[in-house]
Amino acid sequence: MNDRIRISDEKINGSIAAVVVSITHYYNSGPFGGSSEWTSDQTFDLRQEGGAWRITDLPYDYIP
Repeated sequence: MNDRIRISDEKINGSIAAVVVSITHYYNSGPFGGSSEWTSDQTFDLRQEGGAWRITDLPYDYIP
């Protein structure tokens, strides 16, 4: 399986940001099946601390 990740949107308000990440998943279903892909959008909340951006809230799919 291969994935492609890109930032599709960002909203910055001072030291707080919301970044939408589009993740496209590619897969091949074997020698007799075709290949397919699907894309999901995930929003990450960030806060600027000491000049660096830190993730403060993970999307549901990424919560351990």
